[in-house]
Amino acid sequence: KYLEERNIGFDVGVTKVPLVCQSCIFDLRVGDYKVRPDINMAYEACINAQNNNPKMGNYGAGTGASVGKILGADYTMKSGLGFYAVQIDDVKVGAIVALNAFGDIYDYDNGKMIAGLLNENKDGFRSSEEELIKITQNNNLSFTSNNNIVTNTTIGAVITNAKFTKSQMGKIASMAHNGFARAIKPVHTTVDG
Repeated sequence: KYLEERNIGFDVGVTKVPLVCQSCIFDLRVGDYKVRPDINMAYEACINAQNNNPKMGNYGAGTGASVGKILGADYTMKSGLGFYAVQIDDVKVGAIVALNAFGDIYDYDNGKMIAGLLNENKDGFRSSEEELIKITQNNNLSFTSNNNIVTNTTIGAVITNAKFTKSQMGKIASMAHNGFARAIKPVHTTVDG
């Protein structure tokens, strides 16, 4: 509706078809599992973005996101939706990520864990990577069949007004994906989407 009102979309001659790419994370265990995004939510998100008032955290795709899931929901930490954008001369580049990872989150500048698997007292962290090593050394891979754990998907997008070829965009996507590897440990596990 938002795009159609602004005549934005794929030009098919007689009209412009407002195409919208989408993806999702599995978060049906959070809140009311019968609630679905609808046209009004999408429209409001477009208005908020247009007004430079998008929301970070537990909004939209970040509503049910969490990290540090190896020991189940009791030791999992809430995560959410984050974004960043810059402009250099006429070139604008932005990135947005819905962080719903199996692993822990680290500050890439100093290497410190900033979110993830909570310790026994839930007043600090313990390493998902170390817990994974312990579990695999004991040949106990039961976490892979735990439905609270196998529902992980971290989704991101890089948006720019710069002109690139398909090949160049592939390289940019690869570089952006490397950002996941710098910030999430462990990353790219068999239980990550």
